[in-house]
Amino acid sequence: MSRFMIMLYDYIDTPAWKKWLYMAVEKATSPVTSRFICISPAMAKDTGRLGVSRQKISIIHNGVDLKRFCPGKRNRAFAHRLGISKSGPVIGTVGRMVTEKGQVYLIDALPELMRRFPDITCLFVGDGPLLSFLKKRA
Repeated sequence: MSRFMIMLYDYIDTPAWKKWLYMAVEKATSPVTSRFICISPAMAKDTGRLGVSRQKISIIHNGVDLKRFCPGKRNRAFAHRLGISKSGPVIGTVGRMVTEKGQVYLIDALPELMRRFPDITCLFVGDGPLLSFLKKRA
């Protein structure tokens, strides 16, 4: 059996009882798991902290198919619907709106980015418990 690793050591918004339960399940099932697939060296290190041997851990980084998703000409109609400038840089994030993802740091950096790039557009895609907080912060 092979499985992807769920790591909760740094999940700030997850209740302690739920982290404890998830970690107990991970520890209990790890002896019968032949391979743990982690997306980063940091996750592999955390998996080792559960007592999983290095021989059972593989790292497969998240990736993007650059042939399919390479930057090219902007879709003007789509960009217009989103209010994106014709020439300015676009920066954004896609993911759950939770503390661990750090979207608040991008919001906090926006005043400086806007000073340097007055026509910048910043996009946030996702949902989660911090969505309303992040909207207010922005």
